[in-house]
Amino acid sequence: MTHDLEPGVHRIDEADYHADPCKTPSASSSLLKIISSQSPQHAWMAHPRLNPDYEEQREGKFDVGSAAHAMILGDVARIEVVNEDSWRKAVAKDAKERIYASGGIPLLTKQFDEASEMAEAVPAQLAQHDLGNFLAGTEPQVSIIWEEDPGLLCRCLLDWHHQSPETALIWGDLKTTTDTANPAGVYRRLAGTGADMQVALYQRGLNAAYGENPDRRFVFLMVETAPPYALSVVEFSSTAMHIANRKLDLALRLWQKCLKADQWPGYTRRVVELEPPPWEISAMEEREEQRNADRKDGIDEMRDRMLAWQAPQDLSVAA
Repeated sequence: MTHDLEPGVHRIDEADYHADPCKTPSASSSLLKIISSQSPQHAWMAHPRLNPDYEEQREGKFDVGSAAHAMILGDVARIEVVNEDSWRKAVAKDAKERIYASGGIPLLTKQFDEASEMAEAVPAQLAQHDLGNFLAGTEPQVSIIWEEDPGLLCRCLLDWHHQSPETALIWGDLKTTTDTANPAGVYRRLAGTGADMQVALYQRGLNAAYGENPDRRFVFLMVETAPPYALSVVEFSSTAMHIANRKLDLALRLWQKCLKADQWPGYTRRVVELEPPPWEISAMEEREEQRNADRKDGIDEMRDRMLAWQAPQDLSVAA
């Protein structure tokens, strides 16, 4: 592929997007997550344009979820079914590698049925949601490229794109999960994978392409991969997004500095003193308080026994 895409809205293959189709190496949410949580050296390793030995890693355990993801969004062209019972046969293995190489998603027949069942469960649930079926009438996999600062190109890949993007209010990302989609349990998982920074970057991309809109929302559609394929729709609070934008700004500045100097350092060379987190200090204090309370109870019990043993006997009964 050529690396010549200008800032704007583009409909390109997912594989081309991940290969970075911009004129100069650009920053994506996944790379900025890496530079924020690990180091510039790790981001360099993960960039297909910077690392000459870069190879995309594919894991078969995610194929069913990826296929369901594509089906829900209407992006079924990448799915290819291999009519075999397992991947053990040589013919099945060869077909799998061929499909991977073409950017597709290989599925066994039983896996295709599973992904289809998952995808079919989503529209009916969304129709009953407060937001309604916000995927209706959208198209999948649309990319936005923009210049965040002079010479600093960024890109994002939207899971769904509206026909009237300037006025559309519900944008977001679909995530299938083998864990629970219960809103009470997803914050740590989302924030832990840098999804908050993803929202911050994608909002900037939407602003660059379609202008700012204070009513625009970016949500996560969480769908469980096991029956009944329950779903939830969640979004980060304004407080969470304030923190996310601060993290994003730091990551972008570091990315820009490393790209300009072509220097990609790893972790600090200084010795770092490790402090226990507040929760560990609190847990230790609670254990010590409980131990002291138990010790006091034990002393009081021993004292009561000694007093009872030394007390004068009541001989009136014997008399």
